[in-house]
Amino acid sequence: MPSGAALAGSPLPAGGRQLRELEATFPFDETPDQAAAIDAVLGDMESPRAMDRLVCGDVGYGKTEVALRAIFRAVQGGKQACVLGRPRCSSSSTSAPWPSGSRRFR
Repeated sequence: MPSGAALAGSPLPAGGRQLRELEATFPFDETPDQAAAIDAVLGDMESPRAMDRLVCGDVGYGKTEVALRAIFRAVQGGKQACVLGRPRCSSSSTSAPWPSGSRRFR
């Protein structure tokens, strides 16, 4: 089976005003590593190649904020998205990272 770089994807348009408004609701500034991961993931989503990326890191290092941006962009582009988490660990704490100002985007 060919790698993701060889498969055709469905590129999404670049983020705009609504993405910036959502990002403004996040309570923390991104670290340089988070910013690089966000740029890489969103760049992949704008690419005509299928996305083949895994974001990993220690607990509390902002992976959820990276994922929220990607989910928002996917939904903006007419795609479906979901959040999966381990029942006892992640899912109970996953509701906390959703910024309170993001309610208007739900």
